[in-house]
Amino acid sequence: MKAAAVRLGVSPAAISQSIARLERDFGVALLERSSHGIRLTPAGAALRRHASILLEVGEEMLETLDGYRNLALPRLRICVRETVAKVLLPTLITSFSDMVGDLSVQSTPRSDYIEEFLRGVWDILISTDDLSHIPNIESQPLFRERLIAIVPAEVYRSTTSIAEIAQRLTFLSNGVPAQLLALTKRYFDENDVVISRSTDCLSTGATLDLVAQGFGWAVITPLSLARLYFDMEKIAWVMLPAQYSRELYLSNEKNRLMDVPNDLARECRRAFVAEIATWHRRLPPEAFDAVEVLGVN
Repeated sequence: MKAAAVRLGVSPAAISQSIARLERDFGVALLERSSHGIRLTPAGAALRRHASILLEVGEEMLETLDGYRNLALPRLRICVRETVAKVLLPTLITSFSDMVGDLSVQSTPRSDYIEEFLRGVWDILISTDDLSHIPNIESQPLFRERLIAIVPAEVYRSTTSIAEIAQRLTFLSNGVPAQLLALTKRYFDENDVVISRSTDCLSTGATLDLVAQGFGWAVITPLSLARLYFDMEKIAWVMLPAQYSRELYLSNEKNRLMDVPNDLARECRRAFVAEIATWHRRLPPEAFDAVEVLGVN
């Protein structure tokens, strides 16, 4: 009793009163007193064992909470689809590096990113997938862009009909994501566009070169072209109807991460606005009609 009192900085009487109060509260004897001294009863030993566990958990809790001190989150893992990574990565890194203790941002071309997100590999997913139909997941739209056909300017001067262009030129498939390919195929099916011949290209840059040289045509999106140089005098745009558009979403688990998803969505929208503002130097005027930043007041 004396040793415990010294360690806690209280009197032995205060220790005795605390133990007596515990015995009354639990309705069991915690100490057995005899001429040989004091020892724990079986109930007292059980209480000490469980109390030790609670103290360890309490210390872990304090360490975890300390990780939030002056930070929005101790750790944040973000997955960004490769198609928009060039636009968003600088914003994601610079805007949140001071708010998050351990920030991990990864661009991925892989097809299993949704499964990884649902398994908890990523806290936030930025992709062209609306996952709001999945229980406990919320998705907010960030950006919308319409599909465009790029054709040799010489061909465009004689016809703007996609069906006719498809008969005259080779369709260039430039390794676009499966979702964009599906949207392109739907446009072909619903508008009686028959592809006479097609070939695969290794990259968007190679596709642009072939179109500029008059060897073929392709379906693409403005963001895919925004960071590439091409001769606008040699390539013409044909904007597809609005129903052939794709959207970009920010998805996260509901009731987690506090306000970080909303803050992140706001910064992403600002990044898109800033990106579009530079297009007048690189893209034709039609590009501005083909895109829309969503959720901006």
